[in-house]
Amino acid sequence: MQTLRPKLVAQEALPPMSVEGVEAKVRELDRKLESLADMEESIKEYAEKLRASVDAKVARLKDLRDAPEKLSAEALRRGAMFLGGDEAAQLKSLDGIVNHQPSDEAVLFCGHVAQRSEYESVRREALRAACSLGKTGYPAIAIAYQDLNTTDRFFLLEQIRSLSNEDRAVLMASMAKDASEPLVAKLIEEPFDDDRRFVLLGKLADDFGDQAMTKILETARETQGLQGLAMLYAIAKSGEPKYVLLALKAARERGPSSYAVIVAAGKCDDPAVRAELVRAAKAWGGEAGERIIDKALADSNESLRQAAAAVMGE
Repeated sequence: MQTLRPKLVAQEALPPMSVEGVEAKVRELDRKLESLADMEESIKEYAEKLRASVDAKVARLKDLRDAPEKLSAEALRRGAMFLGGDEAAQLKSLDGIVNHQPSDEAVLFCGHVAQRSEYESVRREALRAACSLGKTGYPAIAIAYQDLNTTDRFFLLEQIRSLSNEDRAVLMASMAKDASEPLVAKLIEEPFDDDRRFVLLGKLADDFGDQAMTKILETARETQGLQGLAMLYAIAKSGEPKYVLLALKAARERGPSSYAVIVAAGKCDDPAVRAELVRAAKAWGGEAGERIIDKALADSNESLRQAAAAVMGE
């Protein structure tokens, strides 16, 4: 799957941020994380409604499948062509399927073909047709999904890029359930220029732990601008030392505009994290760096003070 991944951000040739500038950036990022929490609830509500709608439609389509006498002659013709055909015949059975009426038959047929065909080209054509139908085609995806192999799922992930960001986020979250390790990596890498990406990454981190976090950190490290900074900030606020440490190292590569990540990491009581925090502040300098270092050297926790002092003596 192609991915639009920007080049690693180089160390910035910029003066260190002021204390006021750092505090303002922290407030901005905290507001962003708060808004993401609200967005997560909104997505959950929408997902429940969408899932209920799709499930009800799938049930009706299965009833239709089990009552062939209710199918049109055209649907029966396509079905016979699919069942008795080779790859070319199966592909031909899908010709013009998106314009087939009634639309329920078209959706049922796409789902059935994507689920049952032994040919990758046929399965993909059925999935492409289902996605082109938008919400109308979602039941076809639901019918076929559990029988799709990993490469078919990669293809589906590409096809849903044309959907609204809201629907795309819900479908990607659904794809994450019981996902293989390669699919989890693809979901994390998937280009998604929308804050819903944060919600999806949070779900993946919760569901898959280290398997997902390693890839999320890599993606955060390579994502430019506020989105990448917010990802590192959220990871630094998690308090999990091994992840906070990696977020700090990525922040150092971005330069002084990432001081907010240091502030977030300062709440982690781990000597290795504290050492890396002071190392970044020392490298960047400025008023903000001096204040962070002074605070670290005056910490009431002796092991954290020693970690900070050791870095200052390097």
